[in-house]
Amino acid sequence: MTVTQSTALFTNSMQATGKAKLRDGVNAAVNADLEQVRHEVSKWSLSANNDGQLAYNPTASACADGTLAQTLLTDRSSQLPVVSTVDLTGVPMRQGTVVINRAITIPSDNKNLIAISYSSTADSAIALKLNTTLTTPAQGWCP
Repeated sequence: MTVTQSTALFTNSMQATGKAKLRDGVNAAVNADLEQVRHEVSKWSLSANNDGQLAYNPTASACADGTLAQTLLTDRSSQLPVVSTVDLTGVPMRQGTVVINRAITIPSDNKNLIAISYSSTADSAIALKLNTTLTTPAQGWCP
């Protein structure tokens, strides 16, 4: 009886450790993806001025209308897809597969903000739901 219980405890412990490694890997991948989004947002409307100062040139109409984030997402020079799947190639998937989707939206009450949500699919080995909001640095340069 002691051996059976010890074996079950060991098995449960190993499964919990595997799941924790999976969750850590997924969280690291989501954080890396969010950092890429932040980087793209920070580059948008960056001034081409080479005097060593960081400056932004948002369009006057986006500033006046309060639609900076909406303008960013529709800008063809932006490398920011509205919907994508997070790259999990470096995450060990011993406990089943995980698929994390990212969606970028604009809140209806403030079109200067970018709402980012990450969520796992229903059949993923772990459940994840993360929401955050970003603003463009260009907003500080609006008149």
